[in-house]
Amino acid sequence: MPVIIVHLLCFVLMMPLVYAGFYAHPSGADDFSYATWSHFQSGFTRLYLGFGGRYFSTLLVLLGPLHWHSILGNRLACLLILIGFLGTYYSFIKSLLIRFTTIGNAWAGSLAAITVLVILNHMSSPDESFFWYTAAVTYTVPAILFAWLMMLLMRLETSPKSGLRLTAYLLALAICGGNEMISLLLLCLLWALWLGYKKQGFDSFARFNRNLFLLSIMGLTIFLISPGNYVRIGTQRHEWFMVFPNWIYFTQRELFRWISDPVLIFFSAAVLLFFSSHPLRRPHLSLWAAFLLPFGVTYLFVLPCQIMVGSQFYPRVANTVFIFFLMAWLIFLLHLATAIHEVSKDGFAKGKRSFVLVAAAIFLATISGLSRIPRPEYGVVMTIRSLAMRVPQRYDAELKARYQMIRAGGDTVLLPPLTTKDENPLYFLDITTDPSNPQNKYYAQWWGKKAIALSRFQ
Repeated sequence: MPVIIVHLLCFVLMMPLVYAGFYAHPSGADDFSYATWSHFQSGFTRLYLGFGGRYFSTLLVLLGPLHWHSILGNRLACLLILIGFLGTYYSFIKSLLIRFTTIGNAWAGSLAAITVLVILNHMSSPDESFFWYTAAVTYTVPAILFAWLMMLLMRLETSPKSGLRLTAYLLALAICGGNEMISLLLLCLLWALWLGYKKQGFDSFARFNRNLFLLSIMGLTIFLISPGNYVRIGTQRHEWFMVFPNWIYFTQRELFRWISDPVLIFFSAAVLLFFSSHPLRRPHLSLWAAFLLPFGVTYLFVLPCQIMVGSQFYPRVANTVFIFFLMAWLIFLLHLATAIHEVSKDGFAKGKRSFVLVAAAIFLATISGLSRIPRPEYGVVMTIRSLAMRVPQRYDAELKARYQMIRAGGDTVLLPPLTTKDENPLYFLDITTDPSNPQNKYYAQWWGKKAIALSRFQ
């Protein structure tokens, strides 16, 4: 019964964002610009030479539903990415727990559901991870593929089939063409697996991970040699002597915000409580190394962002960083719970140890809850509040009315600005008042108009 209750509660709290997604519309930022190419090869080449080397993400955005003039298809694609993310990370975390701890299948699923809910709730901007199609396929889809690859690598240890290995190669190539952050994490992990299997004497797995590492190097090379990367860096405002200080600053800021968050403190206390009797089967890291892991992963992710875009730390980047920070934080908590179990099993009776951990969890939860009431920008809280105020529904109605105005208008169309923007989990950016702005031009081209602009500033 507790397992059923936990799953049901997590499902109920996740569903508002899925429901809101039925009112999503393409973003006026980049979605329409990628949908206006006439020849795929020329469109792909233009982006590779002039914008960036993310070859897999570029493929997805060029072949997105908007290219086939389907706003409904765009909405369905975004919903599939959201549902795919939830299902993939639930399965990934559950597989990790079953494989490396003594926890049962049912409770592993419960903790996986809670962890996915925390990820969803703490995303800085749900629209940039799920409902802005271009950002979703550039950041969220590679994160999904990364989880698939990790589950595949675990499965290959017990079932080394050639078909699974081929799938792993394809996934690695796709990830390296997604975005630079996850590519760097993948390379570090494959290098560690290669050396780890080699040290343990598993030569077959060592060779496979070496080949996977070398293939990923090739994929990353295709990304890095793209002239578009250097064109893009040149268009960003860079103060190169500030790259390192900004890297430290943004990383420290996000880490402090996350580890002091009341929900994350409560989550950590609950994990330590639960795993006090379910230690790791074979802890591979020292407790000190496990403690440094979430911080190291975060620093690793933020560095490419600083090099590519200078001082800005976009919410879509923060969302991706938090996913893997929380994965690494969970690994640290499992090692800490195992250490507590080993130290206390002779010093405390089981009942006393459980009592101490329960008391600690209640204390931490109370203090953290009093320290800061959940803010509206929390993903789940914001979405529930927006739905209660019917913001997504009004946003959908506004855009449908706009589409009717465009169809009924002449070659030049003047539109009223959107009013449903604040605390809207679906809204990212709109077109501008300047018809010569690139966003406006691509928007007008997609609708077959000469010019489209807003009637006044938003």
